[in-house]
Formats: sequence, C-alpha cells, structure tokens
Amino acid sequence: MLWLRPKATVKALATEEAILRCRLENGSPDTLCFWQGKKCVVVGYDRNRDKVNFQLCEEWGVPICRRNSGGGAIYQDEGNLNYSLIAAQDGISLPSDVQRARHIIDSTVARAISNLGLKAYAMNGGGVSVGGGKVSGSAQFVLWGYLLHHGVVAVNTNLNVLRKLIPANKTTVTTLERELERKVDVKKLAALISAEFATAFDTRAYQGRLTDEEKRMAQKLLEEKYLLHDWNGCLHA
Repeated sequence: MLWLRPKATVKALATEEAILRCRLENGSPDTLCFWQGKKCVVVGYDRNRDKVNFQLCEEWGVPICRRNSGGGAIYQDEGNLNYSLIAAQDGISLPSDVQRARHIIDSTVARAISNLGLKAYAMNGGGVSVGGGKVSGSAQFVLWGYLLHHGVVAVNTNLNVLRKLIPANKTTVTTLERELERKVDVKKLAALISAEFATAFDTRAYQGRLTDEEKRMAQKLLEEKYLLHDWNGCLHA
C-alpha cells in the first residue's frame, strides 16, 4: 500500500501509469495506492465524452487533466479520496473481463464504506451508491494483462462546484460526510479500503514506497505526456 503525496493531480496520474508499466516489467508488486488532489476536472481518454463547462473552468481557474482510462469526467478537490489498484489480472484472482473485475473492486470499496456505518452498494454501471446517491466512481485501463483500476470516493467534495463544471452529469451525487452527518478521517477510510482488499484477495497489505524506477518513469511520463497541451487539450493541474 502506498500513500502518494503528489503536488498535483497530474503528477498522481503519471505515477499511477508508472507503477503499471513497472509492474508490467515485473519490477513492481501489485500495488494499492491512495492520494488526494487539488481542485481540477479530470476527463477520460475520450475528452469529448462529457460536456464539461470548459469556459467556466477557465474563468474560475480550474485546470483540466486527462487520464488514460475511459469513463466520465470527474471534479477533483481536496474533499476526495482517490485510490488506485495496479495488479496482474491473473495474480490476485481478478477475472479478465474488465466489467466483472470492476464490480468486484467496487464491491470491495462498498464494504469498506459500509464499515463507517452506511449501507453502500456496488452499482451495475460502475461505482458505489449510498442513500440513493453515487458516492464513488471508477474507471479502468488494461495494458497487456495488467490492470490499472482507479476510483474516487467523495468524502467532502464541493458538490455545488461539481454540478456547475460538469452540468451534463445527471447522476445524483452525494458525499460520505453528508450521509453520515459527521467528519470522516480519510486516512481511516484508506485503511478500511486496504483491509477489505487484503481480505477480498486473500493477501497481505504492507506499507511501501515508490522505487527509483517508478519515480524515474513517472517523471518521464509527466514531461512527455501528462504536462503536454496535446494530451490534455487544456490547462493541466
């Protein structure tokens, strides 16, 4: 398990992919990492899939990042907890079918959220719902049999800003703190998620650090991909 401390969301995206590529080369173990980002909008690989209000993003100084996986755009701020699972599909008993794998992972996150005292369920279309609202979304990217599944849990996200920047999103979104009516410790939530993953995949989680090769690869991806206008199509965060 890693707790990433990126200066920006774009650095976290580059680090995720770096771990995936190093895992592909057998230089890294299966990894679960957590991170929090600053205010931005993260679009999927198809950046035109959602009607993000790019003009308002520019007016408000909200940067745009683009990730490798598909799926819809998300609003990112410090009220989110992000998690990423990087693993060989045949290494922790994940099915090769990405939709089934996503449901298994979402169900694991739902159990962790339920441990806070909420009834959480994995949604058929992906993500986790609580109290009739979506509290977590996820997306996946597969590279030669190795999976990068990343998700976001809305702990105390600014939903008013989210609705204005991504007005086309008609899904009802809520947050953990809104449903619980109390503060949530993100480190505790990360620990609950990590414990549920260890149980679900019959393995042991231990605290790790980025290797020198992962750091080198992340910096390379940052400079040659994630910071480029051609990749993001807009400002980066």
